[in-house]
Amino acid sequence: MILAVSPFLSVNILTCQGHRPPENYHEDPRHLASDVQTLFDAAQGRVGTDDIEFCGVILNRSDEEIRQISHEYKQRHHHTLLSIIEREFSGHVRRCLLYVVEGALNRVERDAQQINAALTGDGAKEERLAYRLIRVHWMGQPYMQSVKQAFSETFNHSLHAKVQAHVFGELEKLLLALVEGR
Repeated sequence: MILAVSPFLSVNILTCQGHRPPENYHEDPRHLASDVQTLFDAAQGRVGTDDIEFCGVILNRSDEEIRQISHEYKQRHHHTLLSIIEREFSGHVRRCLLYVVEGALNRVERDAQQINAALTGDGAKEERLAYRLIRVHWMGQPYMQSVKQAFSETFNHSLHAKVQAHVFGELEKLLLALVEGR
C-alpha cells in the first residue's frame, strides 16, 4: 500500500529525525556543490517542486552550511534561496523553511521581524508575542539586547514602547520584565 504524505507532515518528520549537525561541524566543501544542485533540481530545475528533496537539504544542515549554500546558490543561479522558497512553497512548509533559512542568515533580524509581526495588525497576537519573547529571553540577555537594537533600528520604535502600547494588564508586566531582563 502506498501512503500519500503531505509536504507539511514530511517537514515534521525530517525535523523530528534530528539529523542536523552541530554548528561547529564543517562539511566537505565538495558537498556544498551537491547541495546547491539538489536544491536547484528540486525547485527551479523542474516542473513542480520536490518538497522532500528540498526540505531534506535545508533541515539537515547547520546554520553555517545554510549560509554557504545560500551564498553559492545565488552565485550559480542568480536567485536567493529565500526567493525560491517564497515562489515554490506555500503554507506551513514555506513558513518552516523561511524560519530556518532566515534564522541561519540573520537570527537576530528574524526574531525582531517575528516579534513585530506579533505586534502588528488588528490587536496584538498576545500568545504568539509571549512565546517569541520568552524564546529570545531564554537565549540570554546579550541576545535580547541584540534583538531590541535590531527592532529599534528596523521599526523606529523601542521594543519596550511597542509592547507597552499593545499589551495590557498582568501580561504586559510579564512581557516587559522579559524585555528588560528582569
